[in-house]
Amino acid sequence: MSLRSLVIAVTRYIAKVRRYNQLGTNGLKDKRHQHPGAQPLLSVVEQAQLLQSLHTPATDGGLWNSRKVAEWMGNLLDRQVSIQRGWDYLHSLEFRLRVPRPEQDLTDLEVQEAWKKNSAHEPNEFNSSIHQQQ
Repeated sequence: MSLRSLVIAVTRYIAKVRRYNQLGTNGLKDKRHQHPGAQPLLSVVEQAQLLQSLHTPATDGGLWNSRKVAEWMGNLLDRQVSIQRGWDYLHSLEFRLRVPRPEQDLTDLEVQEAWKKNSAHEPNEFNSSIHQQQ
C-alpha cells in the first residue's frame, strides 16, 4: 500500500468517525440514492419543442445530427452547449439518424438485369466449386 493510498484511507476513516459521533448510525449510511443529480438542460416543454424541430428539416437543409441539435439548444438557452449534449438528447428522444444510401446516377437497368440473369448460370470463382461437385 502506498503512502498516498494510506493517507486517503485514514482521512476517510476519520470522516466516518466524525459522522458517527455527530449523527450516530445514520451518519454511516450510504445516502447517494437520495441525491437526484443535476437538473436536465431542457425542460419537458423544451424537449417537446426539440422533438417537433427534429421532424422538420434542419436549418441548413441537411439531416439533423448532434452538432445541429447542440446549436439549436444553445440558441434556446442563450449559452454554448457541447456536441455531446446534443447527442444525449437525440438518443434520449430515440431519434435515429437515417442517411439514405447513395445512388449511382449512371446506372443502366437493362445491363444490370442481363448481368443478374447470366451470372447465376455461369461458373465463376465463387460458384465454380459447387458446379464441380455436381
